Amino acid sequence: MRLDSDLLTPDPLSVSLVEALARLAIHTSADLLLSDASNTLRSSQTPLQSRALNIYKRLPAGTISLRDLELCLLSVLKKIATPGIAASDLQSRPRTYLSSFPALNRLIDHDNSRGFPSQNVYEISGDHEAGKSTLILNIVLRYLLSQPSDILWIDTTGDFAVDRSLEILQNLMEEPQYSYPPTIDLDSDMDPFAPSPPSLESIKEDALTRLHVSVAFDIQTTYEILDSLGLSTNSSATFVPIQCLVIDALTPLLSPHLSAVSAQGHSLVTTFMHQLKILAVKFDLVVFVINNATLLPPTQNQVNSDPNTVALTSSFSHSRSIFPFVNKKPALGPSFPYMTDATLWIAEWQDVSEAGGDIPGDGTTLHMIEIFRSRMSASNTWCRFKIRGSIVE
Repeated sequence: MRLDSDLLTPDPLSVSLVEALARLAIHTSADLLLSDASNTLRSSQTPLQSRALNIYKRLPAGTISLRDLELCLLSVLKKIATPGIAASDLQSRPRTYLSSFPALNRLIDHDNSRGFPSQNVYEISGDHEAGKSTLILNIVLRYLLSQPSDILWIDTTGDFAVDRSLEILQNLMEEPQYSYPPTIDLDSDMDPFAPSPPSLESIKEDALTRLHVSVAFDIQTTYEILDSLGLSTNSSATFVPIQCLVIDALTPLLSPHLSAVSAQGHSLVTTFMHQLKILAVKFDLVVFVINNATLLPPTQNQVNSDPNTVALTSSFSHSRSIFPFVNKKPALGPSFPYMTDATLWIAEWQDVSEAGGDIPGDGTTLHMIEIFRSRMSASNTWCRFKIRGSIVE
C-alpha cells in the first residue's frame, strides 16, 4: 500500500513525514516495514524497533522523534494487517443469505438454494440498462420484507429512484409468502386486546426506512459514509444493523484513478476492494458492487479477415462468456474480477423466441445472468429471468 494513500495519510503518517520518507525512496508500506531490515538485531529490540531506528538515522534531524516513529510503524502495521479469526468462532457464526428468484438461488447456492451467502463481495457487471440495479434492488427489498435488518445503498450516479422501490415493494407484498395483512380466522379464539395487523402503508414505510441511501461521488466520501455507520476495519464493534452493502455503481468511483502509465490507481482499487472484503467478513455482510461494461477487442483473425466477413463471426478475445453474442466484458481492468468472490454478468437475451414461453407485450424484457467466475459455485452457469417494468420475474 502506498504511504500517501487515504488510509495512511494524514493519519497515522503526517504529510511531512511521508514526503521525508519519499526522499529516502520509501514509498510503500512494504518499503517502510520490510526493506533494508537490520541484520544486527539486538536482543532487547523488536524487529519493528530495529526498523524504526534504521529509518530514524536516515531522516533529517527534527523530522520526528524515535518513539513517535515507532508508534507510526506500529499503526501502519495494524492498518494493513488482516485481522485473525479463530476457526471455532467461524463455525459458530450464523451466515446471512439474501434470496432472489429460485433459478438464481440455485446457481449461487447449488446445495440448498438459499441465495447469496454473506461474508462475500459480489461483482454484478453488464452493459447499460442490462438490469443490474433492478435485479439487486429486487433482492434487497425482498430481504427487507422478510428480515428486520438494515441495508446500505451507496448511489454514485444520483439515479436512485424511490418510485421504483415502492413499485417493487407493492409487487413483492402480493406474493403468498408476503401476504399482508395476514388472513384472520374468525372461528379461532382471539385476544380482543391483541394489536391489529400492520397496514400495507406502514409495512412499506418500515422497509424503506431500513433502506439507507447515501450519495457518494468519490472514494473519500464512500469511506466517510462507511465510517459514520460503524463499518470500519478499525471499529471495535462486532455487530452493526447493516446486513447488506450495495455500491451502485463502482465504476465511476474507481475508473478515474486507473491509468496505463501508473500503478498508483491500481493500488487504490486493490486497497478499496480489500477493505470491502474485510468488512464483509467482520460484520457478516453481503456486498454487491455494480460494474459497467467495456468492449472486447477483436481476435487476431477478425482483424486480418476481409471486412465483409467480419460481421459473420462472433468470436471475441478474452471473453469469459459461453454465449457468442456477448461482445463486452466487465470494466475496471482484467484483474478486477479476482478482487471479488464472484463475478456475475447480466445481459438482455438476444433471441426472445428461445425463451421457452411468450413474452407479453407490456414492456417485459428477457435477460440472462451468467456466472463468469465464483469461489463458491460453478462458473459459466447461467439462467434467464424477466423484467416487467421494475419487477424481476
